[in-house]
Amino acid sequence: MHLPSALWAPLLLMAASVPTAHAAQKPKNAILLSQVKTLTLRGGGAQTTHRRVSAMPQLQCMSSPALCRLHEIDVMRCTNQGAAYETEDIQWSCTASLPPS
Repeated sequence: MHLPSALWAPLLLMAASVPTAHAAQKPKNAILLSQVKTLTLRGGGAQTTHRRVSAMPQLQCMSSPALCRLHEIDVMRCTNQGAAYETEDIQWSCTASLPPS
């Protein structure tokens, strides 16, 4: 069925002016990841702050338990190295103090 432009043009304008559900749910203080220059993550059981999801550990060792027990990371600092493919596909460089062994 073909509608004349006099009928679909107002519908298109109405649809464009209705905010999407995603835009309506965006928190007032939200920022883009590309705007974050550095992140400091803490070990020792430090948890993330939370609003929409449950708190979780800021750092968590993903290796074998024996390897994780060798040295717990107290602080890890990550620096934004820019975008890879898209503006919000951020690449990070992270450093932490570890023993020489």
